[in-house]
Amino acid sequence: GNGVHVAGLVNYSQDRRGPVPTALAIAGLFNYDEQAHFQLTAGANISEKAAVQNGGIFNKNKVGWWQLAGAVNVSSSSAIQLAGLSNSANRSMIQFAALLNVGDSVDYQIGVVANRASGSIFQLAFLNQSNEVAAQLGIFNASAQKARMQFGLLNQGESIETVQFGLINDTVELHGLQIGLLNIARKSAFPVTLLFHSSFDPMEEAPSGLLAANWTPVQFALYTPAQLFSATTPVWGLYLNGFYGASDTATGLNLGFANRADTMIGVRANLFAYSERFDGLSVSLASSSDEIMRGIAVSALFYQSGETRGLAIAPIAITEGNVLGLQMGLWNSGENVGLPQFGLVNLAKATPGQFGIFNQTTQSNIAQIGFLNRQRGNMETAIQI
Repeated sequence: GNGVHVAGLVNYSQDRRGPVPTALAIAGLFNYDEQAHFQLTAGANISEKAAVQNGGIFNKNKVGWWQLAGAVNVSSSSAIQLAGLSNSANRSMIQFAALLNVGDSVDYQIGVVANRASGSIFQLAFLNQSNEVAAQLGIFNASAQKARMQFGLLNQGESIETVQFGLINDTVELHGLQIGLLNIARKSAFPVTLLFHSSFDPMEEAPSGLLAANWTPVQFALYTPAQLFSATTPVWGLYLNGFYGASDTATGLNLGFANRADTMIGVRANLFAYSERFDGLSVSLASSSDEIMRGIAVSALFYQSGETRGLAIAPIAITEGNVLGLQMGLWNSGENVGLPQFGLVNLAKATPGQFGIFNQTTQSNIAQIGFLNRQRGNMETAIQI
């Protein structure tokens, strides 16, 4: 369990004598140490607690300080994560990846495609999403609760406390400044302004449209609240969005740049699409369904859903709950997945099969084909290649 381990292919060490970490582990393909100071391999490193992990493809630990991987890093708590494809951690100081950074509490996320966190100080990527964040810089920035500063083409937040700077700025409550071509602050005296907007005392109610009705066959939104009917008016028919439209319920055809329909049934084609519940066909750049997606969802960059029933195709396909259907992406994740997963990285609690570079599941009686396969359960009935 201690000392220096050097192998052409594999190092495997267990702490049978207590908490005595391995000082140095170097292997051609694979290192496993319950505790280690330093792991280096061209393949994969796995450890319960490792200070430094350098892997050509994959690193995984529960607690560590440094992870450098050609493809994927996974950790419960790691100070620094650097990866060619993706990083995942509950707690981290710095994440840098080309494809996706995911974390619960991450101070700094820097990526090319997407960053996602519950809380963050700074996010830099094409697509940034966080519940609470100090600063976001990207093409599309979204904050579900509170943000201080957002800089991008499209900025959206529930509450902005300092500034939004971009082509289109959107918030419910504004406690500061908006600088952009179109500025939306729903709970301000002037909810829609051009070029500049300042508000420090939000109103109690936020308007969401010009008219109210029991239902409408046609809805047009330039940018909510600049839309024909209020968000509470059900849409049965055609929903056209110039820049952004919002509706509680929509059934039919939904077309436009960005749209939020809490309950959507039918066909939607948007660059950015959000719903709580979606049934039908969705084609987008990025889409999110908080509760459930039933049908087919095709996204060019990012797909997220609370539960998936059907087919989801995206480079990044994340399902927080169960998948009754098929996910096809570079990164696939879900809880109980009904059909096999095909991708570079496949993560699931239970699935009949996984085919990719890195596969991980807690179920034992499945088939895994990839470079690195990991199962936490009894492996007596498992097939790993």
